[in-house]
Amino acid sequence: MSTTTTAKNPIRKIAAAVGITVASVIAAAGPAAAQDVEPDAVPVNTCTFAGESVQTELVTEECVALEKLWHALNGPDWHHRGDWMTATDPCQGWYGIWCEAGHVQMIDFTYFNPGTGGGHLPPEIGDFEGLEYLALPWSGLTGAVPAEIAELDELYVLDLGWNGFTSIPHTLKDLRSIETLWLDANQLTGDITDALSGMPGRDIDLRFSDGEGGNNCLSATFAQLANWLDEVDPGWNECSAVAAPAPAECRFGDRVVTGNIPVAECRALVAIYEANGGADWVFVNEGAGTREAANWATAEDPCDWIGVVCEGGHVDALYLSQIGMTGELPDVFDAFTKATAIDLHENVVTVNGTVVDGLSGSVPASLAELDNVTLLFLHGNLFTGPIPTFADRFASDTNATLFLHGNCYAAGTALPNGDTHDSPTEKCD
Repeated sequence: MSTTTTAKNPIRKIAAAVGITVASVIAAAGPAAAQDVEPDAVPVNTCTFAGESVQTELVTEECVALEKLWHALNGPDWHHRGDWMTATDPCQGWYGIWCEAGHVQMIDFTYFNPGTGGGHLPPEIGDFEGLEYLALPWSGLTGAVPAEIAELDELYVLDLGWNGFTSIPHTLKDLRSIETLWLDANQLTGDITDALSGMPGRDIDLRFSDGEGGNNCLSATFAQLANWLDEVDPGWNECSAVAAPAPAECRFGDRVVTGNIPVAECRALVAIYEANGGADWVFVNEGAGTREAANWATAEDPCDWIGVVCEGGHVDALYLSQIGMTGELPDVFDAFTKATAIDLHENVVTVNGTVVDGLSGSVPASLAELDNVTLLFLHGNLFTGPIPTFADRFASDTNATLFLHGNCYAAGTALPNGDTHDSPTEKCD
């Protein structure tokens, strides 16, 4: 067994040191390392995963936290899910999850390769009140290690090495049970005095260096801490010039959006909002007689944004008609791979009965590349220019509907649904 392999997992490290098998270590560790639920264990709670109710011993808060973790780790894009987010008890089927007495006790992705990486560690990680072991190395994680991780009073192993984390919280020192703390080969920078104050003298297996200079560029102004780090982790303050990976985050201005859809879909929604005058959109509910501004800049989860409908962790539909969208649509719609309906019709702005603005320019090619869309309403806008090639289903399938009439195309322009465009209206002059 290589040094690298044993060094990245405490259980394997212990096994190698004393010359026994990993299985022996797990067996000796008892419930903390045993995957199987006791034969007489009785599920005591019902949680919902993948739209189905699942009997599990987990408390509801931790079911929710597991779902948040899955989305934050780009779970919808995993090629191999290890039964995550299926109608299976997380404690008996989900890869890397061990439970005890109604709580998640261990999360270990050390040898899990779901086929895609990236994402961030969500603040809900602090909701696993019985978590003792957290290992997410080589997972492509970026951004900040959340401060909520310090709420894990039982945590004794934390392995976040070989990711792209850029900062650690000042609360890290509050991990009172920690024995193994590995943050090697990340992109950490700055003074870590506040984060680690109080740790010198504790028996902690600490790692910031990867043994080859590391990628963390750290310092400590407190001499006692610096000396302790020199002793327990030689090379902790050496760094290389490896650039940090691009954060796998969706940002809305200065705010990081932490929703339940893939980052690419969230970024596409933000791009549409920013390019098409989102701050001035008004959603009218004629039945209720109300007018409501878009809440996209304030609501945390994109699935709660007005006009956005989600299903199964993806954007399923966009209903953004007659809200005053303006400008040219960004070519980002190919991000919505699971969408079934997009309605952008009649987005024009009038002043005293005269059209002064609206959705204009060419229809983006990405709108024609959505295999699952069966309703596409683009009529009544100011579109001009070339029309992308849409799938044949819009001309032949009675269950697929595409409307492009009432735009500003030249008279006689052939439309994808077999119609011919009529003469442009006055709004196009």
